[in-house]
Amino acid sequence: MNVSGNTGSTREKNVGVLHGVLVNSIGGAAATCVSSPFFSILKKINNGVPNDKFEILNNAFDSAFEKSGMAKKSVTVLRADDAKGRAEFFNKMSEYIKSKKLAVFIKKFARDKNSFDESVSLAVKNRFEPTINIVKEGKNAFYYPHAKTIVLPQKGKGLQLTCFHELGHSLNHLSGKFSNILRKTRQPSILLGLALTIGALTLKSEKNAVDENGEKKKGVRQFIKNNVGIIAAASYLPTVLEEGLASLKGQKLAKDALKSAPDLLKKVRLNNLAGFGSYVAMAAATGLVAELAVRVKDKVQKKHDTKNA
Repeated sequence: MNVSGNTGSTREKNVGVLHGVLVNSIGGAAATCVSSPFFSILKKINNGVPNDKFEILNNAFDSAFEKSGMAKKSVTVLRADDAKGRAEFFNKMSEYIKSKKLAVFIKKFARDKNSFDESVSLAVKNRFEPTINIVKEGKNAFYYPHAKTIVLPQKGKGLQLTCFHELGHSLNHLSGKFSNILRKTRQPSILLGLALTIGALTLKSEKNAVDENGEKKKGVRQFIKNNVGIIAAASYLPTVLEEGLASLKGQKLAKDALKSAPDLLKKVRLNNLAGFGSYVAMAAATGLVAELAVRVKDKVQKKHDTKNA
């Protein structure tokens, strides 16, 4: 039995698919780089905040946070340089993980229950401490729903203007059914888009193929392939919408809190616009990569089939 021969034959039959998947993989990795210019813009906007304005910004955020009602819903704000706050965050995440059904099930069979709890706590710290250190340096900020915690850079450093946007994420999570649905469907939607792209790459017929009567081929898979770029880009729609809503809700609170500092309010808006642009760019890049991958697949496969006809 010639296993290597069969493997080679199969590889040749799917040479177009292999090229398409390769293009999609490399292109997907490259697509993540489209956010770099936007981060540079964010950095420039935040660096443009005068040192004497940081206290005004911090007081405005504290006022907006109080007015949002998020404190009453157990949301906390963690400044990444706050050691006590970090410990509380790690504890919240540990308790969340230990409450999951799988963790409860595993703990039943653990010989030492205390060691199990300690292992979870250590794993949580190892997972999140590097991320919080990045935030401490002022290079990021985020809202973590499972801990109901807004994590911000230390005061006066890095992406300070993002605070209102992150507050908006907490509002999306706890004060809006539609926005919370968007939040929950972000990752599944992106994964679905990737799965549909792979499905389009494995379809034998070409993009916009016609049958023997000269009519466009129909069917769900053919439709997906014909529109793969749009579908792949649309898979980011929940992400783009949820990010946009977070910015709008945050800006609404900022508008009231920064009445006396219109220059800072303008910077908050520019900051949110740049952040939103990065997600739109990522969606567009993903769509373009998917479209290119399918076209490469068809072209390579057609060239191969013609040569070996």
